[in-house]
Amino acid sequence: MNAATKNRFVISPNIIPEVDSENQELPEEFTSFDTFPISLTCPFKHEDDLDNSDSSLHFFTDLKDLELHLLTDHGLLFSSLKHTVLFLEEYLLHYAQILSSDKADSTFQKVLIDDIEQLFSAKTIYSLLDIFAAIDSIPSTVDEIYLINPDTNPTDKKFREALQKKTLNRVLELQVSERREGFATSRICLFCTSYCSSIPELFSHMYKAHSFNIGLPDNLVYVEKFLNILENKLIGLQCIYCEKQFTSPIVLRKHMRKKKHFKISPRNHLYDQFYIVNYSEPDKDWKILENEKYESDDDKLDNSWDEWLDQESTAYISLFDSAKFETSELCLNYMTSKYKFDLAAIQKENNLDFYQFVTLINYIRSKSAQNKCYSCDLFLPDADGFAEHFHETSCSNQIPDKSSDVWSNPEYLKPALDNDALFSAIEFFTNDE
Repeated sequence: MNAATKNRFVISPNIIPEVDSENQELPEEFTSFDTFPISLTCPFKHEDDLDNSDSSLHFFTDLKDLELHLLTDHGLLFSSLKHTVLFLEEYLLHYAQILSSDKADSTFQKVLIDDIEQLFSAKTIYSLLDIFAAIDSIPSTVDEIYLINPDTNPTDKKFREALQKKTLNRVLELQVSERREGFATSRICLFCTSYCSSIPELFSHMYKAHSFNIGLPDNLVYVEKFLNILENKLIGLQCIYCEKQFTSPIVLRKHMRKKKHFKISPRNHLYDQFYIVNYSEPDKDWKILENEKYESDDDKLDNSWDEWLDQESTAYISLFDSAKFETSELCLNYMTSKYKFDLAAIQKENNLDFYQFVTLINYIRSKSAQNKCYSCDLFLPDADGFAEHFHETSCSNQIPDKSSDVWSNPEYLKPALDNDALFSAIEFFTNDE
């Protein structure tokens, strides 16, 4: 950079973060989780790649380190990169291919390094001082970098949304698979010697006996991996909440009981991957789930792991009335016969993926709960009214257009019916093809 240019560290006072002097001190047991755990090798080209250097030199386990590397080594600044962590490898690989082509200048926005204010507003996870340090390590001959910001780049925003949808589709399929198999694996309680014959039984026991609350079943995925991580931390004498190390199991247990640390911290981003909300709404923190409590009364177990063990939870329930069936085939045939609603045909004709299939089911159930036709919004007083209406009109075959907001509304990814077995019906007619 030309020596005549202004000092890179002269910034406008209005971008220096204000400090709340009344809340400067943190509680004694507060643990800072300012890292976003990742596991990937930087896909962008490096000068030492031709020397067959150790690829581990460009392997990263923390998002902050990767972001600083992208800025200092590649001149790349990604806005809100933390919202792409769950599909980060595929996202960065896409841009590595663009950067190695001749499309970089037309794809990326160029920003002057001197424009510290614009760099700091890019919603990165590092602080102002981190940016200063990173910029200081950039060669003085470089005076601009590439900025990839979904707020100003519609193409990037669309690409992120597509990857998010693809990833969400995959984890929803996995979640249904986990539930269908029932987590039949037996395990010992993480906190005592109690034997549990299944994972639902295990979580129910740990909540009732140890007040270990991780939210509701419908919010979780990769549950076996989640349990293994917690188990390994405890074996290593590490508190699962504050992650402090202890000298013996007795001392650890005493600490967890005294501090009420039989829980995981909602600030620990290691656990983001296990909560569906992070796949459907990447900018939403799963700490909101911390307040979702199990009910201890036997007549209030609608949302607890106990319900997973209940035979009723595996019933296939009609979309238009309360009829229940033991198999998806019986339920689908019933809706086709009584309501002229052929779910298999609708899925096939509209090429619905699992993500869209779940959205459609939840949308129809929400409309049926309001006694409204999901197609024309006509009020229908009862099940017979639905049947008569569907036989007299073509509404039963008319789902929302692909341009409708229904398909992008995250509300319709939340089960309208707890433990809805009908989600797995897609496998019944896709496996037959």
